[in-house]
Amino acid sequence: MKIKNRHWISIAFSGCVFAGVLVFSGCVRTVIEPMYIPIVSASRGRDGIVTVSWPSRVGYRYRLFAANSHGEKEPVEKYGEIFTGTGENIEISFFTNPNEPLPVYSVMPEKMD
Repeated sequence: MKIKNRHWISIAFSGCVFAGVLVFSGCVRTVIEPMYIPIVSASRGRDGIVTVSWPSRVGYRYRLFAANSHGEKEPVEKYGEIFTGTGENIEISFFTNPNEPLPVYSVMPEKMD
């Protein structure tokens, strides 16, 4: 009889361990979205008018930046406001000195809550 009792005890213990593993190791799924950074297009005419455009997405806000001579991104003061994504291209134009080099423009998207 002692052999049968050990058998049931080991089965009960194994069942408790299995149930504990199921309860405490729940399935957690984390979806990691790739970083969304749109490609910015910039051009300048002879008159110094710069046109900057980028594709936007609904549910995002955008702030325009220009790289300074050290490569650091600084907000464009003329358009320090935040642009709201519409799903269409956002295009803005402004005047710069045509004799200075055209900086590299970029936008920083921020997902709206």
